Amino acid sequence: SFMLSARRTYFDLIAYQLQRDDSRYSYMFYDFHGKFNWTLPNRDRLRLSLFFSRDRLNNDTNMEDVAIDYGSDEARLLSTSDEARSSWGTILGSLRWSHAFSPNVFANVTIWYSQYRFRNSQRYRVGVNAARGFLGNRYLNGIHDAGARADVSVYPALDFLGKIRLGAWATYRLYQPLITIAAQTEEDQYATTAPMRSGVDMERYEFHAYVEDHQ
Repeated sequence: SFMLSARRTYFDLIAYQLQRDDSRYSYMFYDFHGKFNWTLPNRDRLRLSLFFSRDRLNNDTNMEDVAIDYGSDEARLLSTSDEARSSWGTILGSLRWSHAFSPNVFANVTIWYSQYRFRNSQRYRVGVNAARGFLGNRYLNGIHDAGARADVSVYPALDFLGKIRLGAWATYRLYQPLITIAAQTEEDQYATTAPMRSGVDMERYEFHAYVEDHQ
């Protein structure tokens, strides 16, 4: 069996037509979700779950050729534009195997991966008469998780012994911050800095184990 679903907002398509050309704002998101189940021979089952989502937020402002009088004989034409972009999203995936060793012993093994990423960028342009300048920056960070887990449930033949559960799991986490800055002093002449990290990549490992008795 399987289940699939998808969604998308339409706010950005409508709002774009209702706003002025010199100032536009938009937001949208979409996502996808899927689940799949397989029943296999020898008392085995597989379950696959997937999820993907993205959000986007844009804000643009423009001011074209505004005359600025500095008290001199020649007025100067000033133009500016500011483009701000933000997006974030999640990816999730898990695969689970279930097996019945006997009517009293069951096991589940699960592996998973998840990712969250956030991007934010801004481009600012300014021009005075024919001279043009540019400044931009981009911020990006991400969190990645991956892991595996095994659980065993035992139902003793004697009811007064209760239910015994035991298991273990391990998780790996990675955090990646990144900042990039670019600048342009004249038309078509870019000077882009190398990526600057606000901190080194951070890694974490987690290990857990448990045994419990349910009366």
